[in-house]
Amino acid sequence: WIIEVSICGSFYKNYSFPYLPMLIKMEGVLNDNGGNMVFTGNHLRPKHNVTGTFGNKTIECFKTNSSKSITCTIPSRKNYGSLGYDIPVTITIDGEYKSNTIKISYDLPLIQSVSQRGNSQIFDVTGVYFSGVKNMTVITGKNLKTDITLKKTATLEEPGFFIESNNTIFIFLPNNTQPGFMNLVVGDGGSETFTSPRYNFKITPTIAAGQTFNSTTSGKILEIKGIFMRTVDSDGRDVPLTVNSGSGGLVCNSLKDGDGLSFTCVLGPGFGSSHTMNVYYNLKPIGSFAVSYNPPYLSTIEQEKDGTIKIIGKDLGESVKDSIITVIYSDGNTVNGTVIEGRHDSLTFKYPVGNRNNASYIFQLGDQKSNKAGPFTLKPIIENTDPAVPCGGGVVTINGHYFFKYTKDTTAITIGKVPCNISSINETTIECVIVPNLRSLSPYYTSGTKPLVISSSNPGTEKVYQLTPAGLNYKFAPPTITNTSAIDQTALITIYGTSFGDANLEILINDKPCTQPEINIHTYSSLTCNVTNYDEMKIYNYSNTKFNISISVDGQYFIADIFQFKYESGIIYSENKSTGFPNEMYLGFVVFVIFIALISFAAKNQIEKYFEERKSRKAFRSLDNLRLKLRQKHATEIAKHYTFGEQSAPKPDKSTFYDIRKKLSRLPLIRRCFKEHTD
Repeated sequence: WIIEVSICGSFYKNYSFPYLPMLIKMEGVLNDNGGNMVFTGNHLRPKHNVTGTFGNKTIECFKTNSSKSITCTIPSRKNYGSLGYDIPVTITIDGEYKSNTIKISYDLPLIQSVSQRGNSQIFDVTGVYFSGVKNMTVITGKNLKTDITLKKTATLEEPGFFIESNNTIFIFLPNNTQPGFMNLVVGDGGSETFTSPRYNFKITPTIAAGQTFNSTTSGKILEIKGIFMRTVDSDGRDVPLTVNSGSGGLVCNSLKDGDGLSFTCVLGPGFGSSHTMNVYYNLKPIGSFAVSYNPPYLSTIEQEKDGTIKIIGKDLGESVKDSIITVIYSDGNTVNGTVIEGRHDSLTFKYPVGNRNNASYIFQLGDQKSNKAGPFTLKPIIENTDPAVPCGGGVVTINGHYFFKYTKDTTAITIGKVPCNISSINETTIECVIVPNLRSLSPYYTSGTKPLVISSSNPGTEKVYQLTPAGLNYKFAPPTITNTSAIDQTALITIYGTSFGDANLEILINDKPCTQPEINIHTYSSLTCNVTNYDEMKIYNYSNTKFNISISVDGQYFIADIFQFKYESGIIYSENKSTGFPNEMYLGFVVFVIFIALISFAAKNQIEKYFEERKSRKAFRSLDNLRLKLRQKHATEIAKHYTFGEQSAPKPDKSTFYDIRKKLSRLPLIRRCFKEHTD
């Protein structure tokens, strides 16, 4: 509407005022046959005419003398041709003014809520227009439907439904019904029927009481029985079910739908007895059952190379902190070992410290104990893997376990065919010494890998062999070269390194032998030898050249090419022609004076040394007599360590000029006059 305002005969302003028709509701009940229905509202009086719409159809309406109501003709549900719920209705006045939209329905049954009575099979259904219901349909499985028939009495003990009022129905569902949808079917007594819209509802599974299960410690598939035991609804969606033991930490996952009277779940690993497993629906407990794991069982016992004990069995679990291994000795005394690894079919533990190697075992996991396994006798084990033995002799440490009955006096050790004399022994460690003089065992006592054998003369002991797979036997360390000294003017060089053994020892310098090697027998880490190509090296000034040095001990080689030889160069004299007799005479006189002075000095020292040597030899003879007596007394023990040939030491040169020649031979000028000799 438009309102115009004039003041004192003059136009002032106009106002637009909306005054449109409004529908509020339909009076009465719309049955299947349709008819004239009264709609109430505001501004419903037309000037000329009024029309309406009902869903997708145009309907006829009549004007009244009131602006609060209007009457329209609604077609029958059959003529309407569509579902009879929530049909939109509008009216238009004078072809111009359109009302709002309201929704109306035929008087057909409609489910508005479904609720389960506790955990029973009875459900309460509320809604409208239930008086004409003839049949009900429920979902019993995916793509499966079950028709529920009408009962005449309110007592339901089998599937069926009873109409309590126009707004209430209670229904007894089959015990395998799946949460999903419910429909109502009505009819007019003839051929006309109507199916109401489906209503989605949920069912809480009910767990049968008193169920118990046994399982291995690795877990098991359990079949849980009850009613409405569905894990998915009619649309294939998971039902919110969980199964666990609460604070106990056990779970049963991977729920799988069955026939509606049971479902399965996979029980996780665990141990112990009488665990209560709770079933939750939407996090609310709906039932429970009991689970007990099988007690542990021990079958066979093995020794590991690291000294631990491994027991094979069943249902041994995986929880180290809840495991106890009890060692039972023959006299009944017990002590606990230390479990370090647990599996369902085996367990590994450390044997307790002690000196008993025969015992039985009982394993406890949680509140369950195993059978008694054994008795089992432990065998000594050598644990060293690929150890190196000093090539030149020395201390060898043998690590292992259970050397209970092996003592120093009754035990013998060999590495290959080399004896190793025991210096100390305890339950886990043996130390022995390889003697340095091994020439009698050549050739090639250090080549390749050598098995270690421990034997004892004590009753009840047996030979112990180092593990035999390739790479696990003992190996003698090859020699190495780390450095060299300068070559002195007597052609001696000192070579430093490791494992300088005296069996089949050979040193080459640029493929030339370095002769008369002498080894430091205290450390076997250095030796001296004579360089045979010394003169050649000196002439060609090889001090800045790298040379190959190779050393071989009983067939094991080491080659080094990183050393530069240094040597003390002698004084080199140039040969100039004589400028006259007086100069040559002068030179000869000087040499003669020096020679006489040296002889006088050497003679004086020789006389003093003679008297000192007499005193030393007298003391040495006394010491040598004592040494011979001790050697004779301990001949048997010494023979174990050393082999003596028939060689004798060379007698010392007792000539008057012995020391003089030795000193003069080291002077560069006089050296030309004497042939090089070896002391």
